[in-house]
Amino acid sequence: MRAKIMLSLILCSALGVVSGWSVAAPLDEAGTCRAYTLVDDATGRVIRGPEDIAIDRASGVVYVSAYDRRAVEHEKAAGGPVTTVGGIYRFALPRGLPDGGSIAVTDLTSGFRETHDFRPHGFHFRPGDPARLHVVNRVYEMKKGKPVINPAIERFRIEGGALVHEATIRPGANEPVMCSPNDLWTKADGTFYVSNDHGACTGFGSVWEETFALRHAYLLYYDGSSFRKVAEKLAFANGVTGRENANGEIQIIVSETRGKRLRVFDEADLLATGEPGSGKVKPRHTIKLKGSPDNLDWDRGEAGDGDLLVATIPNIIGMATYMRGLFGKKKTGSRIQRIPWGADGKPGAPEIVFEDNGSMISGATVMAGAGGLYFIGAAFDDNIAICAESSSQ
Repeated sequence: MRAKIMLSLILCSALGVVSGWSVAAPLDEAGTCRAYTLVDDATGRVIRGPEDIAIDRASGVVYVSAYDRRAVEHEKAAGGPVTTVGGIYRFALPRGLPDGGSIAVTDLTSGFRETHDFRPHGFHFRPGDPARLHVVNRVYEMKKGKPVINPAIERFRIEGGALVHEATIRPGANEPVMCSPNDLWTKADGTFYVSNDHGACTGFGSVWEETFALRHAYLLYYDGSSFRKVAEKLAFANGVTGRENANGEIQIIVSETRGKRLRVFDEADLLATGEPGSGKVKPRHTIKLKGSPDNLDWDRGEAGDGDLLVATIPNIIGMATYMRGLFGKKKTGSRIQRIPWGADGKPGAPEIVFEDNGSMISGATVMAGAGGLYFIGAAFDDNIAICAESSSQ
């Protein structure tokens, strides 16, 4: 399956725009992208909602975080309990576009689900010895006859190709609330940043925030023992990533979905001891985007190598209608933007590098690249898309 898209030097006639990769090899002018269904290699089940993707470039492994969000919403609307669960899946990094229309994946968390409620949201792969995955887990518990979210961060180490659970992390009683975590980025020492996409923890409050693009969301920092707010007044804090330079200085980048922009902070500002946890730090850069940003990934590494890839919702109303299945809407647009990043820490101007009307993939939430391939996932779709550079075909 092919789509009329823009990736590298591909002309998209619908938009009349040519976009280019500044560091990646150019793609062929046919726009080689294809859709693939992910299939559990043990059960044959189709994996729904592949929302986030991470790549272990050294080991040649692609990790996917997925669960069926529509099924969960139906269970919540019915009053619970919420029984639909998800998983972390893996498959080998292919050499070129795979043949056929499906990819067999291995469920790495079937054993974990025997003792834990598990709906993985955003996650982050951190290489090391051992390598680790930190995962946002949307846990639901029944309280007073209603399903109530009680999310956590799950930490796994990667051992012999398997995931070994190490810890479940939640804020303490006197720490800021983490009622709607979305994504996270982990440092080498195990500390991390996690976005809380709503300030309100109730259904009505959350809808109010989304409808009026209220800036009530915030960014949390976990220092290894406790959480604190480090950035506030964000309009739906979504994807989060970090970039570390040769001097060990770190930038933290956060998506504001309802603000149609990225906020770029210096970690030194976020963690300044003079005003710990104040959340009043001003960003060093604000990047305006064409659409509403979701997950973030670097095209050549885990610590900020290369350029930043930003999955973007072209039309937020269209996306909301598609998510809820209103008016018979069965697809919505996808857009990926690329932001070149200078060695001086300054971001360049965003470019659109992938555009699809939903025929290939609806509501893309992430793009991750490795080995001449780019992997695109979507939280409410039943497949991923893979695009190949000309050198890998």
